[in-house]
Amino acid sequence: MPSERRRSASFKESADGRTVTATFDVPGVRKEDMHVSYCGRHLVVSWRTSRVTERREGDVLVREREVVGNNQIISLADGTQFADIWALKDSKRLALTYPNPRRAPRNAPRPKTAMSGITEYHSCVPADDSTIV
Repeated sequence: MPSERRRSASFKESADGRTVTATFDVPGVRKEDMHVSYCGRHLVVSWRTSRVTERREGDVLVREREVVGNNQIISLADGTQFADIWALKDSKRLALTYPNPRRAPRNAPRPKTAMSGITEYHSCVPADDSTIV
C-alpha cells in the first residue's frame, strides 16, 4: 500500500473574508532552506530538507545524503501588490497571509514582473520596484 502524502499546507479565510492565511508545516527546515517568491499572480513557496546517514560496510564508511525539495504555488488575485502579503515563520510553521482572491475586484491591473536570478530558486520580483530583494 502506498504511503499517504501529508498535505503541505492548510488554508483559512479570515472572519471578514478579506484575507487568506496559508500555513505550512515545516518542522526542522531552516530559514535559509526556504524561499517565498512573489510572481505577480502567484506566490511560490519552496523549501528543501536534507538528511545524512552513515553506516559501516566492513572497513568502508558509507555516507548517504537525501535531499527532498517541496514547492507550492498559490494563486493571487489580480492586482495583488507585494506589500499586501505578510509572512511569519516560527520553528515549526510558515504562515503567509494574502488578499482573498475570491473577494478581489475583477480586471484589476497586473503588476509587471521580471526574473531575479539572485537566488538559486529563480525568484520573481516586481520590475518597477528595485528596493525589493
